[in-house]
Amino acid sequence: MKAHTLGESIILPACKKIVSTMLGNEAALKISKIPLSDDTVRRRILEMSSDIEKNVSGNKLHSSDFALQVDETTDITNKAQLIAFVRFINENEITNQFLFCKELSVTTKGEDVFNILNDYLDKWQLSWKSCVGICTDGAPSMVGCIKGLVSFIKKKNENVIVTHCFLHREALMSKTLGENLREVLDEVLKMVNFIKVRPAKSRLFEKICTNMESQHKRLLLHTEVRWLSRGKVLTRVHELRQELLVFFEAMKQSYFCDLLQCKFWIAKLQYLADIFQHLNILNTSIQGKGQNVLTSTDKIKAFQKKLHVWKSAAIKESTSEYSLTLTEEEELAAVSTDRGLMMKYKEWSLEAFWISIRKEHVAISKKALTVLLQFSTSYLCELGFSNLATIKCKKRGTLECIDEEMRVCLSNIRPNIEKISQAHQAHVSH
Repeated sequence: MKAHTLGESIILPACKKIVSTMLGNEAALKISKIPLSDDTVRRRILEMSSDIEKNVSGNKLHSSDFALQVDETTDITNKAQLIAFVRFINENEITNQFLFCKELSVTTKGEDVFNILNDYLDKWQLSWKSCVGICTDGAPSMVGCIKGLVSFIKKKNENVIVTHCFLHREALMSKTLGENLREVLDEVLKMVNFIKVRPAKSRLFEKICTNMESQHKRLLLHTEVRWLSRGKVLTRVHELRQELLVFFEAMKQSYFCDLLQCKFWIAKLQYLADIFQHLNILNTSIQGKGQNVLTSTDKIKAFQKKLHVWKSAAIKESTSEYSLTLTEEEELAAVSTDRGLMMKYKEWSLEAFWISIRKEHVAISKKALTVLLQFSTSYLCELGFSNLATIKCKKRGTLECIDEEMRVCLSNIRPNIEKISQAHQAHVSH
């Protein structure tokens, strides 16, 4: 009896903390009423994950078209993990939902990714014909025309719309700087690395900033992995340019001193800091909940118009790749002249509006919903990777399968705690 009580006193708080983090305090309170054994936490997670998975893959996806978002990463134990999210119509709204997190055991080729996706859809008897879109980061293993993931999916459904993550496209574009601006960026990074490479230099620079009553005391490191870092590094260097000049004079670094005293170089630095700051704002605005291809496209077009003002030059309008059939044009004409529907269009969200008329105007609403179902970024996968790093940390590096933990952590659908609890009988102490 003492051992049983001691086990509960140790395991119960850990279980409550995990459930509270994943599902909230109310669910944690209900879970705390269930007696625990050594493997109870694991079993409960498996049961909640199974309940969520059946609710999504076993029920909801069978009655709706869906779009997929996939990406892969390497966890703390150097194992490749494939994460997938699904976007579908759930009753009267479009919803995003975690699908799975599977280990890529050997290679990360397009065929390997496809096999995992295909096996999962087969397991739940889901058809590729219902898949209307796939969003990836644009890596060759994903979009390669011969052996990429998309090529295998196209064999199953040639009508699948492939979208390249907006964030990754912008990140690739931002790397194509002109030679003059690239030189400025490289020189800024050399300055930062010169100081950050040695703790003694970092402490000296911090002391100079303190003596000069600067707003900041430290520089920021640039990393290609974190897409916001480039703009933040440039802004910080520009704000601390006087402090940097004092530091490099003390270090007798004449090359860096000449740059910081050159007005033309400072002007180019300021331009880079400004443009990357605007790009960071754009990037931040097109990720998060409620974003789709249309909203992200609108924000990018708005950014293009700002460039038009800044440069005082015309920017050609991008052409739409979705042409309408005669039936769709007729239905669109009917919708656009219906005053009641126009009022709804102005007051409701795009998703709610098109879902509400899909029975009356089948063709045009299907076209609109096919566009709205597309993922615009791989934001959810990046969010999942952050949770993966938390769940599979150094102390839990021996975990072989984390699919269930990831599903309970990331799913928008809450498991039926009461139903699961009723299936278990409490063990009365003897």
